[in-house]
Amino acid sequence: MEGFRESLTDFVSPAILYAIYFVALLIFTVVSIALMYHWKNYNAYSSIPKRMIRTYFLVSGAFLFAMLIAVIAYST
Repeated sequence: MEGFRESLTDFVSPAILYAIYFVALLIFTVVSIALMYHWKNYNAYSSIPKRMIRTYFLVSGAFLFAMLIAVIAYST
């Protein structure tokens, strides 16, 4: 297993993975701003956008946190 990890580390540097993570974070931020604008200005019901925003941020935050933990684990 160590040989596989060393060859994988040689293939992709941790700096590239951090760059990919921050690009994903930037895309998440832009999409979040667009969705929040849409949900706040074009909603027909008051309770659905609050639930959608909460669900979106919980799921997206969990994915981003898991991605960050994977990048940190890979780089160490």
